[in-house]
Amino acid sequence: MKLGDIFPAFSATTNLGKIENFHEWVGNSWAILFSHPADYTPVCTTELARAALLAEQFHDRNVQMIAISCDSAESHRGWIKDIVAYANSPVLTSTFHHLNFAYFLPHAIPGIDWWSRAGQNRPSLKKTLFRSRPTPSRNVRAQLCCILAFLDENFPFEIIADEERELATALGMLDPAEKDSNGMPLTARAVFIVDPKKQLRAQILYPATTGRNFDEILRVIDSIQLSERMPVATPEGWKSVSEACMVQPSVGASKAEELFGKVDTLPLPSGKPYLRKVNLVD
Repeated sequence: MKLGDIFPAFSATTNLGKIENFHEWVGNSWAILFSHPADYTPVCTTELARAALLAEQFHDRNVQMIAISCDSAESHRGWIKDIVAYANSPVLTSTFHHLNFAYFLPHAIPGIDWWSRAGQNRPSLKKTLFRSRPTPSRNVRAQLCCILAFLDENFPFEIIADEERELATALGMLDPAEKDSNGMPLTARAVFIVDPKKQLRAQILYPATTGRNFDEILRVIDSIQLSERMPVATPEGWKSVSEACMVQPSVGASKAEELFGKVDTLPLPSGKPYLRKVNLVD
């Protein structure tokens, strides 16, 4: 697929059941579809654990999350127990200590139908709901981890079971260098970012040996969504809207001044005034 193409309106089976139409499932949201080579493997477990820990941040950006591999739905359901256990191990909780289990136990918050299925958006919980609930102690976290190990329907995103490799083949996600015990190719580490118009806005493809950085995926989404609102582009290393952006080359000098007020044009040996920085936050 090329950037700007309409993403397929595929149907799929997940650990929670059937998605009849991907477009309807996404609704008016953004979406990320990310593949992994295989369940019960080390790098994949670290990736999906981190993705789960960042799920609130993706939903705050109106982004639906869904994973995919060539394993069965039953395999996904069993593996989720390991992902949850790793996500709550000292390896991650020491650096992500503010994990709030209210997010992973949505049914504990009455009145919110968090896990609506196809055709409906899954609304992001209000930040005040998270901040009003204290972070559990280490012992409570451990107990909740045991509970969550048997509640995969409360995991923050679904995992597609593409056993026949139909979707993986259609989207070019198979890695010929990685094969299962039967000699069948496995999915590489792909990421597809899809906008509410169902257009492909970004894609990433990593080999099986290299785990992805989901914080970087959030950064890419922030950049794309910012450029949707303003005619700016984000430079190397950009992390947030509080940092300087570049005015897009298609914006003329007078229009840039009208839109942004102060525009800092960097002098260059070529004499060309194309490096124009603006601060969107005072």
